[in-house]
Amino acid sequence: MPMIICAGCGRPIMGQYGQALGQTWHPGCFRCAGCGEPITQAQFATEGDAPYHTPCHQERFGMRCAVCGGFIAGRYITDAWGNSYCARHQDEYPPCRACQRLVCQGVTGGGVRYNDGRVYCRLCRATAIDTPAQARAITQRVQAQMARYGVDTRPYSFGLEMVPLSGIAEPGEDPARIHRRGRAETEIRTVNGQETERRVRVIRLLGGMPETLFAGVMAHELGHVWLFMHRVDGLAPPLEEGLCNLFAYLTYQEIGTPEAHIHIRHIEEDPHPIYGAGFRQVWQRYQQMGLAPLLRAVLTGTV
Repeated sequence: MPMIICAGCGRPIMGQYGQALGQTWHPGCFRCAGCGEPITQAQFATEGDAPYHTPCHQERFGMRCAVCGGFIAGRYITDAWGNSYCARHQDEYPPCRACQRLVCQGVTGGGVRYNDGRVYCRLCRATAIDTPAQARAITQRVQAQMARYGVDTRPYSFGLEMVPLSGIAEPGEDPARIHRRGRAETEIRTVNGQETERRVRVIRLLGGMPETLFAGVMAHELGHVWLFMHRVDGLAPPLEEGLCNLFAYLTYQEIGTPEAHIHIRHIEEDPHPIYGAGFRQVWQRYQQMGLAPLLRAVLTGTV
């Protein structure tokens, strides 16, 4: 009978032995590649050709939940920021209204609920725009950027207000279902039925948005201002909202931070039939034509 050699120590086996991974071992030689101690349990884990105690394998190769800190077993979700968490937590914590991360201690350090029901995580809250002075400074930067590619709203004066959800709702509209984050209020004055003046009364934006999101929303609303003051009336809603979303998209591209790229992705993937589908239609024309020809087509009604 041929001599049996232990796969662990390479010496002959004269007494008790065990078999695992298609080989034969002295009882004390079948050891965990993690802790180095013998594996005596019937169940164990492997990684490549190496055996591990199940806890050791989990400790070295397992995925920890970003929410509860435990090892993930079963279905899990990975958000746009790379945070993986047990699927059940999606029903336990609200998403941040700005970045969509779960608002919990483990992922964002908690968060803040505003009086109008919006929830922002502490990471987004750190750059929140709360005052007209803060808003005006960012608005001026966004206006300068947009002017460089031919959408100049700097000659126009308008008020700027930071409001809750109810401040941008249309009459009878449920604030909780609003897709918008801002609203430009405009006015056309006439004499004897003839237009004599156009002006922008105020741009209202949700107060407390983080700075990057605020910049994109402002770019969107400034797009509406530019169209209005250039007498571009009667555009189909998907075309108008899609064009204004393009201005927000370009603003985020110039900012270039991880937060900005998350908002870019939200615009690209927005399922809304006007804002999302409209952007994708405009984006296709933008890629085909370039921005300057697209803007000329909008102004001349040939788009």
